[in-house]
Amino acid sequence: LIMAALVLFLVNALFWKEKISLGQVFAHPLLLAVALLNALTATFLSFAVEKTTIGNAIFLLYTEPVIASVLAYLFLSEKLSKAKIFSLIAGVAGLALILQPSAGGSAEGNLAGLATGFSYAFFVLASRRLSGKLHPVVTTFWMLILGGLGLLAFSQPQKLLSLTPSGGIMLAALSIL
Repeated sequence: LIMAALVLFLVNALFWKEKISLGQVFAHPLLLAVALLNALTATFLSFAVEKTTIGNAIFLLYTEPVIASVLAYLFLSEKLSKAKIFSLIAGVAGLALILQPSAGGSAEGNLAGLATGFSYAFFVLASRRLSGKLHPVVTTFWMLILGGLGLLAFSQPQKLLSLTPSGGIMLAALSIL
């Protein structure tokens, strides 16, 4: 994430020329929350993929629209349409099937997957509240840089330090993509 932020910073300097300053983070505290929620989502997803089946982890990540609908109803007073209510029922039924012990994967992996859906839902709602207040390039830059730093807190730094030169080049290339 940090490398992607640096690439975005360079592209911005060359083409868009949007002002990026640390003061933006202090002026918009929600920006810090969005960045940390992004880091939490990536952390929970990585843990879920490691501890449960890939199918469970991805399905639980994709509960985000259902969770976001409920949270928007509860906290933002948004209406629930019939389609959203149907989606809620279908989502809860799917969760019931996946979270039962015989469905495969570990309980801790499934809970991490569910936490991924919740953190991503909060991320989406917080991002919506932030939109329009900052240019998308600025928001994305700070989300990447702060989210990357937050993710480092949950990572294993010894793995980053043991990167080979070719691994470092691959990592840099992936950040551009």
